Amino acid sequence: MLTTLQIRDLAVVAALDLDLNGGLTVLTGETGAGKSILLTALGLALGGRADSGFVRPGSQRAEVCAEFQLGNADELRHWLADNELESDDTCLIRRTVTSDGRSKAYINDRPVTLQALQEFAANLVEIHGQHAHVKLLQSKEQRRLLDEAAGNGALLQETEALYKRWHKLRTELEQASAAGRDRGAREELLRYQVDELESAQVESLDYQALSEEHTRQANLAKSSKWARRNWNAWWTTTANPPTPCSSTPCKR
Repeated sequence: MLTTLQIRDLAVVAALDLDLNGGLTVLTGETGAGKSILLTALGLALGGRADSGFVRPGSQRAEVCAEFQLGNADELRHWLADNELESDDTCLIRRTVTSDGRSKAYINDRPVTLQALQEFAANLVEIHGQHAHVKLLQSKEQRRLLDEAAGNGALLQETEALYKRWHKLRTELEQASAAGRDRGAREELLRYQVDELESAQVESLDYQALSEEHTRQANLAKSSKWARRNWNAWWTTTANPPTPCSSTPCKR
């Protein structure tokens, strides 16, 4: 049950706090009195389309807070618990819209995606209006009503537990299969590398000669670097230096 609706800087409303009691509440007023703004605010809090035009002129953002008493709504409590959003018997939904059209949603002061908010709100409030979508036409709601009439609560909980167990085992099987494929690919790579080493006949190589050649090449590289550095130093200190490849003897 909706118990509180707070509006800040939405359309022409600067601030409004509406407290609702149990039972039927009727809001009446002349055309243009602002009744539709309340529905707009509630729809926004429940995941409706956000638009920068909702922000009151001169304000940076609009904010709507709706507090609900969950009562015996076990399905909603389970949803909150599964998404780590549970609290006490109340649920607070907050939605903000900035002047550039960006919006954020919160359930019990924790940020949620718009999709999550819409999923939760679908079982929280049903708004009937001209050409509005009616929840009773949804196949999910029809199944829920049928199971409720048939008293299938315990069977549904058992089925849900079995499904979660099956889903967990399936995920573990897929991970194990992927690990097996990776191990096979690794084994194939290692076999290929072993074949390459065997075909290269590394056993017949003279490692002592290779080591000496490696040392000679490393020293040659160092000597070349040293000679190039000395040449550059001499080049910068000589007025008319010859080219390194000149066949003419250098003049002192």
